[in-house]
Formats: sequence, structure tokens, C-alpha cells
Amino acid sequence: MAGIHRSLEAIAATYAVFEKNQVLSHEELNSVAAYLDDQGRMTRLALLGAGIVCGLQLGRRGDAVVLGPGIGLTTDGDLVCRGGETVYQWFRPYDATRPAYAPFYVGGTVPGTMLPVFELTSTQEAGEEGRPEELSRFTDRTGLSLDNLVGVLFMESAITEFDLCTGTDCDNLGQECRHVLRLLAVDQALATALRETVVTPQQAFAKLGELVATRPVFTGATNTPNLLAQAFRTACAGIHAGLAAELPKLYPACAPFLGDLFADGDPAAFWLLQLNRWRDYFAGTGRHIQYYYDFLKDLAETWNDFRYELAGERTWCCPDPQAFPKHLLLGAFSPAAGPDTFRTAFYPSPLVSRTAVQLHHARFLAGKIDTLIRTFALPEITDIRVTPSRGEATPLEERAIPCYYLANIAPPIHTQWNFRLQERGLAATNYSYNAGLYGATGAAANPLAASLGRYPFFRIEGHLGQPVATVTAVLESRIKSANLPFAVRAIALSADRTKVVKRPGIRYTDLHRLHYLFRQDVSRQLSDAIRFSQNFKQKVDKAVRTNVIANQADDAGVTYTGYAKDKNTELARSAAKVRAVLNRTYSQYKADTTWKANVAPALEAAGRFKARLTEVVKTEFATPFDALIGNDRLQWLDWLDDIIKGRDEKEDDRLLFAPFLAEYPGIEHAGGVPRGGTFVLAYDEQQQVVADFMLPYFCCEAAEEEPPQPPFKKPGLRPGWVVGNGITVLPSRTEFIRDTLNVFRDDQVSTLIRDKLVGFKSEHVDTLRDKIETNLTARIDVLQKDYLGTVRESANLMGNALIAGKGQAAGIDKGAASFSDKQLESMVANAREKEAAAKYLAGKATQPGIEESQRVIYEQQAKEAENDLAIAIADATKYIADSKTDVAAGSEGMAAMLALNSGLATIKDETAKKTVDNRFSAIKAGAASTGLVVVMDAMTAAKMR
Repeated sequence: MAGIHRSLEAIAATYAVFEKNQVLSHEELNSVAAYLDDQGRMTRLALLGAGIVCGLQLGRRGDAVVLGPGIGLTTDGDLVCRGGETVYQWFRPYDATRPAYAPFYVGGTVPGTMLPVFELTSTQEAGEEGRPEELSRFTDRTGLSLDNLVGVLFMESAITEFDLCTGTDCDNLGQECRHVLRLLAVDQALATALRETVVTPQQAFAKLGELVATRPVFTGATNTPNLLAQAFRTACAGIHAGLAAELPKLYPACAPFLGDLFADGDPAAFWLLQLNRWRDYFAGTGRHIQYYYDFLKDLAETWNDFRYELAGERTWCCPDPQAFPKHLLLGAFSPAAGPDTFRTAFYPSPLVSRTAVQLHHARFLAGKIDTLIRTFALPEITDIRVTPSRGEATPLEERAIPCYYLANIAPPIHTQWNFRLQERGLAATNYSYNAGLYGATGAAANPLAASLGRYPFFRIEGHLGQPVATVTAVLESRIKSANLPFAVRAIALSADRTKVVKRPGIRYTDLHRLHYLFRQDVSRQLSDAIRFSQNFKQKVDKAVRTNVIANQADDAGVTYTGYAKDKNTELARSAAKVRAVLNRTYSQYKADTTWKANVAPALEAAGRFKARLTEVVKTEFATPFDALIGNDRLQWLDWLDDIIKGRDEKEDDRLLFAPFLAEYPGIEHAGGVPRGGTFVLAYDEQQQVVADFMLPYFCCEAAEEEPPQPPFKKPGLRPGWVVGNGITVLPSRTEFIRDTLNVFRDDQVSTLIRDKLVGFKSEHVDTLRDKIETNLTARIDVLQKDYLGTVRESANLMGNALIAGKGQAAGIDKGAASFSDKQLESMVANAREKEAAAKYLAGKATQPGIEESQRVIYEQQAKEAENDLAIAIADATKYIADSKTDVAAGSEGMAAMLALNSGLATIKDETAKKTVDNRFSAIKAGAASTGLVVVMDAMTAAKMR
């Protein structure tokens, strides 16, 4: 029985070299042919590959089988080529009479029992060898269904001997090697035995499973670091179980093509030992558990990338000529069996393979798995850094190297991280937190200074375990300095809102603006009340001084003027303290609650002031006292405070982990934040950062920072007269009776008195007129001399006092002066109080370090105080003029004027100066004392200097 000839079963290593005139034998000629044939076949097999290159698809057309065009290569180097479609309508058994092909025999033993094999023929081939039958009768004749059989394209290579010798010679002796391509049909059991057993990465891929990186799931009950750690621990357990199941499969499945990577053999035992140690460690602690989770996820991603690179990779280096030397499986005749189940794949050589790089990449990733496990460690770092990277949509090796892989262990992590960069010798350009430890080059040495356009993600590391306030401040500073496109939020892992770390300042909203508006309104009303109170007091003083009302005393002995003075002072003092707080920013206002203790005294002083003088005043219209007492804004401030507090508490609740999770369920840990996203810091009740998360969108606190709040300008719509007046002092009952009696006396008695005076004039005055005129002239001369001396003395005294700039002249101490005229003493004392208030406020406005808004408030209050002082000086001066008080040297009048001059020197405001000038001009026009006029001129001149 002739057997199938396999050319590469024994590859010719030598051939004959011919010499001139050499007689050639058949061995020498055949050696050349055999060598060249074997080299051609080996070239096709080793440099091109083996299997079905393309086409050669089986199909059914009625009862016929159709084989499409295509090309294939057997492992014996046979080139199979079908240039067109062939229709097979006939069949016949392919039995032991044919050249023996060991795979067609039971156990591969020849001679032996041959398995059932059928040959399909076309119409052209039907009559060449034997008698075929129609394919439509295949089932009837064989008892088999063609649908259950598999097509085999078989290269029948056999050597045939010629035996045509005659009785006289055998010159035609020789052999013929014939190669006939036949389409055979075999059952699936035989087809399984004919399938190739090539060890390729694709076969390893089929043996390895995919790893799923379990996500930690958080609920509203996750409100402590321990519960958060448990969520991560559960996710880590799932990933660990997958790794423990798959890692031991790697070496047995892949040893033929990556066994040389591991000098000590299968590394799975070491890998699992390390993984178990980390699992046991984190079973008892939650500190830095996110690093452990990220590490396991890195391993799972690297495993999946490794497995992915194996898929479809059939590159066959040094193919075995015995794999499928003379046949190619074409697949089942029925497509229900699957197109590739019984079909010989093409196994390209590394020279032409388009997937050969996948194997190199897979080898790199297998080494990376080993490096990740060996270099993982919990980093003890405090330097917060932001590293540009890529997100999880790209392979792990294209992202920045995390900080939890040691950079000083061989092989270095940066050389085992990115296959593309390592192949090009650019491993040092990997971005990493630890880039400085391996001498990073290019942009990796200072990544935030380079273009960020190709990096949609930012790794943030070095913050775990640090105070949340420090981390937030550093990251916000880094965002501003490097123009980074993400925001930062901080949430508390607690159920207690008091543990929330708030942003500096307050969450400023329109409620705060409304609150400030109300405070300014109350402040303005207090200012109006102070001004009105001063005017009211002055009217009372004037009414008493001009005898419009009697200066009656109450049961405690306090007169109208005394009561007016006390309540005016009390109101001014209390209102000024309240205004000082109301004009501040909201945070300053909330920090100082002492102002409330001065509200009631101010209101009570205003009420009692007006009530005490009810009998002698008439209200023309609602006064600032009435507006202040009936003002609801003070209550509204507290109500608004409660509303703002409730809103702040609600906002604080949103900064607790559970409410934040309910509002933003997409929160997830990623070790950083994407471009345009929000980096979320989670901290414990000790305000230490214990975890981080991200949202893929911008989500910062919307409340704006508290702005400076300068006092509102007075609108100027209300005339000053309306603010300062509104009340009229009426004559008291005593004065009314006296005035009535005076009128009665003038009207009824004047005629009688006039008649008596006429008679008296005739009898006495005319006779004495000459004598009187003589004596009067002499007396006037004496008085004129005395008057001029008084004026001269007063001018000298006042000038000396002004020039010296002291509060004393001619032995009089203005600070301790006591006057017999109590009304004058009261007015001078009032001016001194106004002077002290003006000096105090002016000093506060110029003190160093004061806030600009507070300085503006003090300056405005100082101007108002100076204006009040100007009025008090003018009123006291007018009283001296009206009462004709002596202003000679050493007199009470001169002491009073010196005291008033001290207050006049305090006035700096131009409006207040103008008030003094106008009132002094009016006083001088009606003054009877030339000495007083001289003193006033001296005071005005000194003020102008």
C-alpha cells in the first residue's frame, strides 16, 4: 500500500554539486530537486505561515456542495489554491485503496482500520476514477447526513512507479510524484482528531477569564469612616477573589511563549502570598484602604489588558510540519455548527503577522503584573501634588503612575508601566507623583507647566491623613496658580452637622443684603433720633432761658433742662453703640451681640424724653422719636437671623456624606478628578481627610464671599429741617398766667399810668432837665473811658489765651470753672461733652489697622459730632450775648468764652465751620457788648489759622 508522501518529514540538508564531465546518478539529481523543494516549502511554512489564508468557504446549493475560491498552506508546505468556484454533485468512498494518510486510520496506525471518509467530486472529475453516485443519494447510500459531516481539503501527495518494461529493455523506469487536491467529508469525531494542536496566545486567551473590578456601593447609612472602609473592603474582597482564581492559570496557559520571563517558574504562589498579606492587613484597618482598592483595580485592569492582547494572536514561530501536513479543515457542511468550530485557522509567521506586536505587548503586561505586586506599598507622603493623567476610558498604562508604587525596586515601575514608551526608550517621560525619584525627563519633570490639552484627568495625591482645611487651601491655591479646570468640595463623614468644616467667611446671599438694608435703616433712624434729640434739648433750653416755660422740677428734683440733658446724653451714647455694630459686616455683626443691650436704653431715653415734657410740647408731625420707638426693623433683624441660620444649617447638612450622596449619587472614587469635574474630600470628625471621590461635573458651593459693606449714603430726600424739628415747645401754665397778667396790666392800667407820668413830667422832669444833662455828660465820659478799658483788657486777655493755645488765662481754669449762672454752666458743660465726643470719634477714624468700612463710619459720626459742637458753641455764645454777661478779664463770661474757644479749635469739618461763622455773624449783629464782639472775632480768626 502506497503511503502519502510528506516532503518535510525529512528535510534535505545536502545536495550534489556537479562537476564538469561528471556522470550524474539519479541520487545526485534527486538531491538537488529535493533540497530546492524542501527549501521552498520551508520558506512558505516558516516565513509565511500555515492554515487557510482566505476563502475556501463551503456552501450548499440544493443537493450540491459549493467550494469557493481561496488559498491555504499545509504544514508540509503545500500551497493550496482554488481560483474559482467548484460545484460538487457526486460522492464516492475514499477507502484503503487510496494512498494511506495516518490521521484517517484508527489510532493513526498504518496499515490498520481506516475511518469512514468520503470524497466529493465535481461533474468534470466524476469519470476519472471509479463510478461516483449522486450527492442527493448520500444519506440513502451511507446512512449519514451530510449536515453532520465536516469538509476536509486534502492534498493527496503520492509517488507512483512506472512499470512499462519490455522484454528487451526498461528505459522508461522512473517514478512520478502526484499532488491531487481532493474535497473529503468526514464525521465530526474524525474532524476533531484532525484539528490542529498549535499552542498560540489565542488558545491561552480561551483558558483565561475576565476580571471584574467590583465597585464600592455607598448608601445613606454610610456616615462614618468605618462604614466607608467596609464598603471598600467588600469591593476589594470581590476583586481579590477573582485574582486568586485567575492568576494561577497564567503560567500553565502561557508558558510556551512567556515562560522565560519568570526564572523561578510559576510566580502565582508568590503573587497570592503577597495579595493575602495585604488582604489580612486591611481586614483590621481602614486607613489608606483606597490605595489598596486602587491597587487591586490596577491588577484587574492589567490582567484584562494582558488577556485582551492574547485574543486573536495566532502568530506561530517555528511551525511543526506534522501539525496538519496534508489537510485543511473547511468547517461543517451545515452552518449551524458554527463557522470556526471545525475550520483550520491561519497561523502567520512573525515576519508577516499583523498581530505579532500583541504578543510582545502581552509579555510586557505579564511582567507588569509581577512588578505591580512587588512594588505596591502604602505611601507615607504629605506633599500634595496634582499630576495630569488620562481617565479610565484609556488603558492603565497610558495614565500617570500612582504614588503607591515604589520607584526604587528593580525592575523600576516606570520601565514596566507603559509598553509604548518602553519600546521607544522613553520610560522616563511617564508622568508620576514619584517622577523626581526616577529622573523624569521632558514635561514629566514639571507637568503642570506643560500643555494640559491631551490630559482630561488629574491625579491628586498626598492628601490622605492631612487636615481638610490644609488640603482644601493647598488645592485651591494650586488651582489658581496653575489655572486647573476643576473644583474642590469637602464633606464630613458624620451625622453631626457641627462637625462640618465651613468655608472661611459666610455664605452670602440676598437674605444678607436684605438684612444689611434693614440694619442701615435702623442706623439711619438712630442717627435722626440723635440729631432730633439734640435739637429738642436745645429748644427746651432756649424755652427755659427765654422764660417761655418754667424750668419745673419733678419729684426727684430734676428740672426740664436737666432731664433733657440726661436723656439726650443717654440716647446719644446708647444709639452710637448700636449704630457702631449695625454698620459692620454681617459676620462682625453676628460676632458682637452687645449692641442689643443698648437698644432698650436708647428707646427708653427717647420715650421718656418726650413723655417728661408732654405738658410743654406739641408734636407737629411724626418725629424721629416716634419712628424709632415704633420701628419693627429691630425685630425683623432677629427674624432674618433665624431664617439665615436655618438656611445655613440646611446647607451644612448638605455637606454631610449621606445627604451629599443623596443629592449627587454619581459620586465615585477615581484617585483624582476629570477636567471640569469636582474633587470631593471626605473627612472624619477629627477633620482629617480619610477618602476622596469625584463628580464628573462642576459642583462648587454657589454662595458668594462676603463683600465689604460701606455705609449707605443718606438719600437726601428728607430735608434736614424735617429731621431736626417736628416738635414745638409751648409756654407752661405758670408762664401763660404771668403773660396774661402782663397783658392785662398793659391794656387796663397803661392809661392811668400814662396820665400820671404826664403830670409828673411837667412838675419834676422839665425843671431838672438842665441839671441832669450836665451831670449825664460828665458821667458818659467816665463810662466811655471804663468801657474802652474793658474792651482793651478783654481783647488782650483773649489774644493771650489764643496765642498761648492753653486753656487758662488770667488765672482761670476752663476745665474746672464753676459758674454762679447755672444756665451758663450747663451750656458750657454741654459744649465740653460735644467737644469730647468729636475728639473721640476723630481719633477712632485715624487709628491704624482699622477696616475701611469702619473708618468711614467713624468719619461720618465725627462730622455729625462737630456739627453738634458748633451749634452748642453758638448757643452758649448767644446766651452770653442775650444775658449781657460780663466778659471782662477774670469774669465768668470770659471763662466761658475760653472754654468755648477750646471746642471751636476741635472743629475741622467745613460744614460745621460754616455753621459757626453764620451764627456768630447773627450774634454780633445784635450784641450790645463790644468786648464780646472782640472776643468772638479773635476766636474766629484763630479758628481760620
